[in-house]
Amino acid sequence: MGTKLIARYYILFLCLNIFMPKIDFGFGQFYLFDFVNLLLFVVLLSRGRMFAGSVVISSYAAFVAIGALTFLVGMVNFSFFDTTSFFRLIKFTLFILFLIIPYYLYREYSYRDLVKVLNYQVLFVILSGLYVAYHMIFEPKSASDYAWGYDNRYRLIGLTSYAFDLKGELKLVGSTSVSMGVFIAFLVFVFLSLYRFNRKTIHLITVIVLLLGEFLTYSRAGILVLVIGFGYYFILNLRPSLIVQMVGASSIFALAIVAFNATEELSGFGTITKITNFSFTEDSSIATRVDMLSAGAQYVAAHPTTLLWGSGYGEDYTMQAIGYDHLEGLIPTTLFTSGFLAVLLVLLHFYFVWYVSRWGSQSDSDFTPFMYGVRLFVPGWFASAMLAGNTFQTDFYFPIIYFIFFVSYFKIRTADEVPMA
Repeated sequence: MGTKLIARYYILFLCLNIFMPKIDFGFGQFYLFDFVNLLLFVVLLSRGRMFAGSVVISSYAAFVAIGALTFLVGMVNFSFFDTTSFFRLIKFTLFILFLIIPYYLYREYSYRDLVKVLNYQVLFVILSGLYVAYHMIFEPKSASDYAWGYDNRYRLIGLTSYAFDLKGELKLVGSTSVSMGVFIAFLVFVFLSLYRFNRKTIHLITVIVLLLGEFLTYSRAGILVLVIGFGYYFILNLRPSLIVQMVGASSIFALAIVAFNATEELSGFGTITKITNFSFTEDSSIATRVDMLSAGAQYVAAHPTTLLWGSGYGEDYTMQAIGYDHLEGLIPTTLFTSGFLAVLLVLLHFYFVWYVSRWGSQSDSDFTPFMYGVRLFVPGWFASAMLAGNTFQTDFYFPIIYFIFFVSYFKIRTADEVPMA
């Protein structure tokens, strides 16, 4: 099988995967592409040694290795085998493929290939957004139903929350709206970076379209990523002309809202509804999160060694320990299940991605805008993972983010002939 053919397949996977539902095997949900990608990696590996010469890869590999070891801790602590978490651990371990495969294929890709992958994600946002808009117009519900429901007719999630079971029935298997908001924020920053470097109007229009789509995800985590990323962008580009532009745009926007008396309509639009109309009656998630953290702290107080090697990787083990299957944020959940070392590895991984993307964003290359976009995205991505669940290991966008990151990195590194980071 030729490298060019493999590279074309991998582009096809990255372009189409987000449009597809998963397959629910009972013990876990997997994409059809997952099995092909595993075979693909075996083919690539057969051609030479496995590449692991990046701290980004090694930090992630070490993180999942700690997860595997602490899964055994859970078996010992609670005397049963958590089947679902075992297969989830396998799935997250296979994510290493998405970090390594770009090394074998990056020579086959051009700037246009990366833009093509990103454009397909934008197409997904547009089609899913129009689907949501259609139902809001012709089958409207209350703002509360929009904000607190998980139906893809009223949330921009496409089929990412759905899976076919073994009987062939399509069913809702969870909510991906939080992660979708984070992913759209990633796209916003990449296209903002493309506009910053290339000054093409189409990229600015794309940013505006994506921002509209962001609000249809009802993801406060997505808004958090945007706020942090735009703040970071402002700091990096602080100059009088930018300040004037920001003040001018904000003033025009505020005057338009007042002139058209649109304050009430705006407060009821998309994610803003969850922020302006927040109440503990409809959203008990904050109180639940406090209870989760309190239960986790009580368990740690009674079992201090949890901080060293965790209580055991696995949702069923966590449920057995504290009555909840997680502690919501990636950091507290990782600390509780896998101990301090695992948390350190997560922190290092995010830092390494940011550090390498910062390096790449200062180069002179066609691929610099992609690294600049990742640089803007990473701080908010980390904050969302820390506060809003595991928005880190999300299957429908993990391969795309690291494809953009690693192909850009290898292209820049090869051109500049600088040492591996």
